[in-house]
Amino acid sequence: MLNFLIVISAAIPLAIAILYPAMGENITELAGVYNIGLEGIMLISAAVGFIVALYSHNLVYGVLGGVFTGVLVGVLLAFFALNIKADQIVFGLSLIIIGPFLSSFIAGYAPSGINTISVLPAVNLGNWAYPFNYIFNQSILVYIGFAMLAAIWYITSRTHFGLAMRATGEDPHVAASTGINVVVTRWICCIAGCAIAALGGIFVVFSLTGVWADNVTGGNGFIAIALLRVGGYRPQYVLLACLVYGFVDALQLTVQALRIFPYQFLEMFPYVVGIIALVVQGRFKIFPGPKSLGRPYVKGER
Repeated sequence: MLNFLIVISAAIPLAIAILYPAMGENITELAGVYNIGLEGIMLISAAVGFIVALYSHNLVYGVLGGVFTGVLVGVLLAFFALNIKADQIVFGLSLIIIGPFLSSFIAGYAPSGINTISVLPAVNLGNWAYPFNYIFNQSILVYIGFAMLAAIWYITSRTHFGLAMRATGEDPHVAASTGINVVVTRWICCIAGCAIAALGGIFVVFSLTGVWADNVTGGNGFIAIALLRVGGYRPQYVLLACLVYGFVDALQLTVQALRIFPYQFLEMFPYVVGIIALVVQGRFKIFPGPKSLGRPYVKGER
């Protein structure tokens, strides 16, 4: 029998695993930098975090190691996209290609036969009434994700830096004419965006599975890019899109366990829902993206 409490409880972490890379991509794209290499960033960061946690015997150090890896990738992205003016799509594709191989290489430094770690503890909600104590009995990274979403919403919509970020993504030359340092703004967004995206890979290993496996993120980086567009670059709508997707994914996992339908159809169901939503959003242009997305900024040239 289908238990919707189990589905809802499972949907939240599945949504957060996509929300992290979606939030990171939101920051970089609002500033006008296109980063399609989320999947590679997540895999590499998760592998580094896994190895650091194993050898330090400290999950917090593992999380910090993974985030620092995301920062380093963000520096590379900013350097190639902003200083060298390299093609942002090509750089992203290189991360997608290199990510699985490099992450497997890094994870290979784990002691022989060890591919598991302890997961981060859940927040203790024993004093809450049922079913809330069951549904919201989630990893600390879940609540950090929600807090980070609120912070990103506030920064992008209520602060001077958020205005500068959005202006840079719309028209960097107009933004520069008002005194905004376009390059510095984009550098900050690239580093912050990649660091947050790295948390998506870390979350999968440290909160969802506790196991390292090749391609452990399962394409969440690609799904995050799609759901970002469905949510129209607005944090609250991106969260809603991720929660719906997480619910559909949790539902198919639960129904799959009941063996009612062929599992192949159930596994592809969340992706079909994501594709349909993306097509509808693209067809009707509900939330157009930044006008200067992916275009290199050259001072004095339009």
